[in-house]
Amino acid sequence: MKRVWLRPLLVAAPLLGGCVGNTDEAVFVEMGLGTPSLQLTVGSLATKLDGSLQVSLHLGANADATSQVTFESASIKDAAGTSELLAPLYLAATPAFPLALAPETTLTVDLVVDGTQPPLEDADVTTLCAGDVRIGVVLRDSRAASATPLASEAFRPTGCP
Repeated sequence: MKRVWLRPLLVAAPLLGGCVGNTDEAVFVEMGLGTPSLQLTVGSLATKLDGSLQVSLHLGANADATSQVTFESASIKDAAGTSELLAPLYLAATPAFPLALAPETTLTVDLVVDGTQPPLEDADVTTLCAGDVRIGVVLRDSRAASATPLASEAFRPTGCP
């Protein structure tokens, strides 16, 4: 009797597998940050800030249209990610924002502290070198109702006096 029950299930199993469909449920852009770096270069007249970070963007196959991702702001935050230590943080993006993401697209964006970042004040150097920091980035997905704040893992800047 058990054989009678199993036979229809075995026949139907391959057909049922096709009913699952695409399991990539990202209908909004999924965003993540890679490993960050910040380097302070202490000079006789000023302290310069350099650094980089990668942003990963993914829009799943179930999204019904392309999404526009725009850059809103960046800052350096404390290790807890609750207080801004330096804002704004001027970043150049490659490829440049705004970015169009079609469904089933994954993209990596390189963010680099650009040449317009003003030299650091002595108080900023002291604050940034006091412990671990995070880079905070705010991006906007045109498919979402609000902007998405992201924070990197905590890390220690290099080149501190």
